[in-house]
Amino acid sequence: MTGSYVAWLPIASLVIGGIVRGLKENGKLPWNVSPRLRPWVAIGLGLVVAAIDKVAAGASWRDAGMVALSGGVAIVMHELGIESVRSGVELPILEATKDPS
Repeated sequence: MTGSYVAWLPIASLVIGGIVRGLKENGKLPWNVSPRLRPWVAIGLGLVVAAIDKVAAGASWRDAGMVALSGGVAIVMHELGIESVRSGVELPILEATKDPS
């Protein structure tokens, strides 16, 4: 783990949590985001923070964007594949070491 990421993590978590809290109906921000979309806002803000951290560590904006994009694609694919198609039901894990007797 890079030093910059360790320093950013608690600060970014607090800022993202504050923004999401402010987006609620009784929040201090002028926008109201539905409860269904708030996790996506938090994920999006987290991906932005990850990209900024990469740039701060010396990566190009292109590389940082690719890191954020790959994280976003993984999250979206999980949401579509597990939550939507399979209604949140996980596949059972087969135990290769289970004794058949």
